[in-house]
Amino acid sequence: MDNYQKICNEVRKTYPSLELDNIIKDIRKAVGLIGIDTRESDMKYLPPIFGFIRGCVFIEKGNPVIFINATLEPNAKRYAIAELLGYILLYLPTEGINPNHAYYLELDESNEENIKINETLYNFAAELLAPTEQVYNDFLSYGKLDYNAIDTIATKYKVPKRVITNSIKKYLDQKSGGETHDV
Repeated sequence: MDNYQKICNEVRKTYPSLELDNIIKDIRKAVGLIGIDTRESDMKYLPPIFGFIRGCVFIEKGNPVIFINATLEPNAKRYAIAELLGYILLYLPTEGINPNHAYYLELDESNEENIKINETLYNFAAELLAPTEQVYNDFLSYGKLDYNAIDTIATKYKVPKRVITNSIKKYLDQKSGGETHDV
């Protein structure tokens, strides 16, 4: 079990509304039950210097609000919600939050700190939405890895296909003691 699995297990214990079945059924409702509202925006009011923004967190009346880019496809929206939930739980300061500041999920790969944060949030969201061990068990039920299996598993968890292939690879890498596998 890696750190993200442990973190997501603790998050589910702390916030029972974030159990996997609830997240699959309606992630917005599950997140709303812990007091975090989610909304959509086309993000067109942001200056182009920011590049493409998948979502952001604003502080409204002392509470974080997740805004998702309305142009994303549905599973990508779910994924961005999970990433921003991870941002709130793992990175958002608990004191001195600036209510006039938006905290963005940027695709800025030139900033080393952003790369680390994006990687952490990707792994958190992947584990929250499609737990590695469960994905691997689903994979085993197919007997072989093919596009139909990946499509079916991705549909079950309502995540992008790359999440499923990365989860299977991660599981195989963990079980082999760090030897890397291609999926």
